[in-house]
Amino acid sequence: MEDDPLDPRQRLTETKPLDTFSIEELQAYQRALAEEQERVKAMLDTKQAEIEGAHKLFNL
Repeated sequence: MEDDPLDPRQRLTETKPLDTFSIEELQAYQRALAEEQERVKAMLDTKQAEIEGAHKLFNL
């Protein structure tokens, strides 16, 4: 498999050199990560509800 810069699975493993961040930058980065975490949780909840709905609809 080639390295694909657009592959989201590869982007998930990228890390930033935190030692170069100022305190303010670290705080902003932490807030951004928390917002992303909430976005991911909301999508997980949505997808889980869709799966549960399909199970109920098709009696799985």
